[in-house]
Amino acid sequence: MRTLLKNKTLQSLWGLLIAASISCAEPSVSELWAKSLAAETDGDYVHALENHNKILPLVGKSYLASLRAGWLYYRNEDYSRALSFYERAAGQSSGALAPLYGALNCHVAEQHAAKTVKVAKAILVIDELNYTANSQLAAVYYQEDKFSLAAAYYRKLNRLYPEDLAVASGLAWSYIEQGEARQAAPLFKQILMVSPDYAYAERGLNICDSISKR
Repeated sequence: MRTLLKNKTLQSLWGLLIAASISCAEPSVSELWAKSLAAETDGDYVHALENHNKILPLVGKSYLASLRAGWLYYRNEDYSRALSFYERAAGQSSGALAPLYGALNCHVAEQHAAKTVKVAKAILVIDELNYTANSQLAAVYYQEDKFSLAAAYYRKLNRLYPEDLAVASGLAWSYIEQGEARQAAPLFKQILMVSPDYAYAERGLNICDSISKR
């Protein structure tokens, strides 16, 4: 009888120890995460990353932990490590957009046009009308003097967001660069109607007027 009670007591103690270890582990991760967030809020990305890196070995394969590590390395301008964690996060949650956004930000920051295009197109496979991906593709193609391609992406965005003045301006300038001032002028006029001090639109409209007078 005593042996049975002893065994039951030991089992109870083991249960309490296991429960205690679990309860200690969870607050530890939560506390570190909170410290990381607090440091980030203060603009201290170095300490935010230091706290977060203590979490990674505790949580194993965690999409959220990998994603946040990518974000913090990006904020610390360590784009190589950021991309490594964004790639890890993408593998841990197939079809998630956030890791692709993160990778896109890194490539844009590094001014790597080809990789920016590749990731932006991967985003469009998941979300064809995605604003960020379409606008980045438009910008890259415009910078590469591929004005017809740039106009195609700006047109798509202009249909979706006709109130977006930056998109309208990008489309209008893409038209001008293709010698299509007649299509550009109405866009510039719409922009100036609601934003009279929009310098790029004023300059663009002046170009359109000078072309029409030739």
